[in-house]
Amino acid sequence: MNEKINWRPGCDLAVLHLRARLMRALRAFMDQRNILEVETPLLIRAANYDLNVQNILCQDESADPRPLALHSSPELFMKRLLAAGTGPIWQLCKVFRKGEQGSYHNPEFTMLEWYRPGMDVQGIADESLALFQHIRESLGFAPLPVHRISYREAFETVTGINPHHADAKTLAFWASKHELNVHQPESLDRDQWLDLIMNERVQTRFDANAYTVISEFPASQAALACIRNDEYGTPVAERIEIYQGALELANGYYELTDPAEQRARFEYAAQQRRQNGQPELVVDARFLAALEHGLPDCAGLSVGIDRLLMTLTGETDIRRVLAFDFERL
Repeated sequence: MNEKINWRPGCDLAVLHLRARLMRALRAFMDQRNILEVETPLLIRAANYDLNVQNILCQDESADPRPLALHSSPELFMKRLLAAGTGPIWQLCKVFRKGEQGSYHNPEFTMLEWYRPGMDVQGIADESLALFQHIRESLGFAPLPVHRISYREAFETVTGINPHHADAKTLAFWASKHELNVHQPESLDRDQWLDLIMNERVQTRFDANAYTVISEFPASQAALACIRNDEYGTPVAERIEIYQGALELANGYYELTDPAEQRARFEYAAQQRRQNGQPELVVDARFLAALEHGLPDCAGLSVGIDRLLMTLTGETDIRRVLAFDFERL
């Protein structure tokens, strides 16, 4: 009977060796730049501020009324370390996101995250690209060319629509006209339409043999990033994403340091969660206290390590680069 149970890993053993070499190259890169490696808790007491991410809740026998969950990012703890004066830091950890399962997603995955005081978002984008090229060279792969384009330019090239000014109705009409049909389209807001069109029609045109850096996101998608005016006077988020083909590898911000603005964004996220019927947002008071103390001007960036490994192996399914994916638990 046991012979019929699939106990084997989901990836080839050669992929495990390649992953180990990738990790060695990554650590060498960070060591060369004197960036401090840190560890922070996997368990959190504050719900996620990102409306697109759901935490995996844990059973908790303590008297603390706040829910306990597995983190979806080490960001807030790492910023508390920055406020304490660590200087540049990086972390490699497992993160967890409920319901994320598919060719590019697994509920548990490996994330690299690092922060650079005194650096802007373009600087950390450049450092991320240098890391990717270093890893490729260390593992015997040729470097890739880099394309840089703003969110506005990428979106307008495909749709003819300015994403910073279009309303939900305009975006929904374009999507319907181009056979992007969704269940209950009236339930989607402007940002959800932007995400849908970007994911299904814009990113799919990115060069599979190059890194594409997208910058100047809509201000409504700033999350924990600063907002500034672009060359047209339009507010944009100081945020970047890096892709190889349609696969997102990295997401970086010039980090928000204003505690009042951060609290306002948390309160807005809490309101949206209530309207969407999502679990209540517990504001992270310790994180806000760290901002009050003073978070240095800095940029931060996260990388999906499993996806990066996919680009090196040529695999198109994340399960083929994991020893044991969610279905093998």
